[in-house]
Amino acid sequence: MKVKKITSDEARLLRGAADSNFTYYGAYVDGGQLAGVIGRRFRAWYATELCHLFVAPGHRRKGIGTALIAHALEKVKTPLVVATVQL
Repeated sequence: MKVKKITSDEARLLRGAADSNFTYYGAYVDGGQLAGVIGRRFRAWYATELCHLFVAPGHRRKGIGTALIAHALEKVKTPLVVATVQL
């Protein structure tokens, strides 16, 4: 699996919606198929928001969501991280 920065248009293909104010990262599995996405947004000098985590149903329970969160956290430069959860 490879995680890399993607455009909001690419995120929209998998997730169905995307916000252009976020930086998105995509997880690609063998064959180059996009299996999951996560969004990261700078909120203030002290806070970064993570949200829009989505893993395609056929790729769940394989560590893809964990890898996306870890990759997004590596990019954070603020002392506080906020995760937005929608149920």
